[in-house]
Amino acid sequence: MFFFFNDTATTEIYTEQIVGSVRCVQETEFTELKASGKLPFRQVPVLEKDGKFFSQSIPLLRWICQTNNLYPTDPEQIYHAEIAKEVVNDITLGLMKVWFSKPEQKEEVIKKLLDEQFPPLLKGLENYFTQNCGENAWDKKSVSFADILLVDLFSNYFLHPSKVASYGRVLDTYAPNFRKYIDNLMNGAFKDYLVNRPKFTH
Repeated sequence: MFFFFNDTATTEIYTEQIVGSVRCVQETEFTELKASGKLPFRQVPVLEKDGKFFSQSIPLLRWICQTNNLYPTDPEQIYHAEIAKEVVNDITLGLMKVWFSKPEQKEEVIKKLLDEQFPPLLKGLENYFTQNCGENAWDKKSVSFADILLVDLFSNYFLHPSKVASYGRVLDTYAPNFRKYIDNLMNGAFKDYLVNRPKFTH
């Protein structure tokens, strides 16, 4: 069983082949799981397999992708995938500043991220994949480890309906090809999943 806790997370999309089922955790169940000691870091997602519990989203995703032939085997392609992971980490660290800032500071924190921190990361990501993966990098017909990571992040924040007016603007300005790439995946390989996945309710 794979337990998850995020309205638009995509990690669980490929877990069924190795664990049999996935489950969206409700608030009361999450509290019970924490109290049971089954969450190694008191967080979800967590994977229960053969009576053991495994945690941390990116190692779990890597394991899932390796099991389902969605993780590259060529060392150079592995390097490209891990570059995407590092950029996702950098952006997530920035978003954490918003999550943990005081209400009266949030607007200022978001403005600094959108004006200063995110533009070079997004521009660098677009330039990196254009130079190293070619123009076909933006016209994906299949899904891989890096694609899942990137759609997870950008469908949650930059392109989420509640955030696209502010976060989407910086994506359009500094990484227009990358925006098209995410849109293509969200309207293609991930479309049915994002529309139909169960939702967490508070």
